[in-house]
Amino acid sequence: MRANGIPVQRHGDRCTLNHGNGPGEYVHVKSTATHDAPDGRDQMPWYKKAWDGVKGGAGDFLAGAKATSGTVATGEGLLDKASQYWSDPSQNGRDARSAYESIPTGSEIWEGTKNIAGGVAHVAGEVVRDPVGSTQTAGGWAKDQAVGAWSGATPITECWARRGP
Repeated sequence: MRANGIPVQRHGDRCTLNHGNGPGEYVHVKSTATHDAPDGRDQMPWYKKAWDGVKGGAGDFLAGAKATSGTVATGEGLLDKASQYWSDPSQNGRDARSAYESIPTGSEIWEGTKNIAGGVAHVAGEVVRDPVGSTQTAGGWAKDQAVGAWSGATPITECWARRGP
């Protein structure tokens, strides 16, 4: 739109952003007034500071536990699913149908059984051919898993160092 030959932007006019890659809309803001920030001299009671520290540390611990523990992540997933069922009861039927459709057929079970048996036979053959190498490989894998779990967990002292006890 132009006014006296000059491009004009109106509230609600469509536009493109990022060199035409994203659609947008002009929004007219009536006021940009802000409020002054608090002076920062107010005192928080010790028990509120302690509670904030405990909440922060617990949150960090839970985040670390979810990252390293499938059980914790599964528990959180179950709570999320219960919330979905509560807010949308039709989700029950969709999940039941999905569960029914994911039940393997007899031929799929047989194929999986053959694959597992073949894998077990292969590993057994490797152990018989090279018992020392197999033990070293298993030990290296166990060590890597332990190191990964340990480095993924955040010690409580680090949480306190970041947020305060």
